[in-house]
Amino acid sequence: MRETNPFTILEYIKTSIEILMNMKMEEQQELKNDKQDEKRKSKRQTRKDDQGDESESVVSGDEAPSEYEQML
Repeated sequence: MRETNPFTILEYIKTSIEILMNMKMEEQQELKNDKQDEKRKSKRQTRKDDQGDESESVVSGDEAPSEYEQML
């Protein structure tokens, strides 16, 4: 290392720090994207649950007249 130019060593350190910072920024971006994806999924699931409730009420509505007809 004594034979190496000090500016070259500083440049290596600088490059290493930049690489680490970029990796950290990418990791934070991925976490942010994951959180957004989870929010989207939960909204979709909520919508599906709401639609499921509506379809169940329709099914139960169809069953009620058939039971009534049998009673008649």
